[in-house]
Amino acid sequence: MGELIENSLDPSMAGANGSKLVIEKQIEPSLPFVLADRVALKHAIQNLLDNAVKYGTESNNWIGVFVASISGETGPAVELRVLDRGPGIPKEEREHVFDPFFRGRRAVEDQVHGTGLGLNLVKKIVEAHGGTIHVETGSATGTVFIVRLPVAPPEQQNELAHSLG
Repeated sequence: MGELIENSLDPSMAGANGSKLVIEKQIEPSLPFVLADRVALKHAIQNLLDNAVKYGTESNNWIGVFVASISGETGPAVELRVLDRGPGIPKEEREHVFDPFFRGRRAVEDQVHGTGLGLNLVKKIVEAHGGTIHVETGSATGTVFIVRLPVAPPEQQNELAHSLG
């Protein structure tokens, strides 16, 4: 996961309102492996990063990317948090952000490019990997998308380490 996150950051850094983007990242070393389609998962991560840049860097050029192993409700997982310090998502729009073709009022008013399919696709990719995604936001406090993916079973951790190492 750590390598996948690192590889996903570079393309997202270019679009930060013409100025240098500050990415605060904390990636826990020696994360456990997750069973995943690298291309699909990279696409999902890049979408979250692109959205943080597109919607969350208007008044500042900071986004946060935090990855850690956790003990989730359904067992061990790897948790990815993508944060911004933008205007947040209005309360009445939060339950719809993962709906297909949904575009927030602000995105429409500001004519921000998009189809409203990105977060719906991210959710489908995460759920196809047995994971979950949800959003936490407040008005003027920014937004955090939290992705949790189950780790590979213990008997496969060593096998994956040897095949990728």
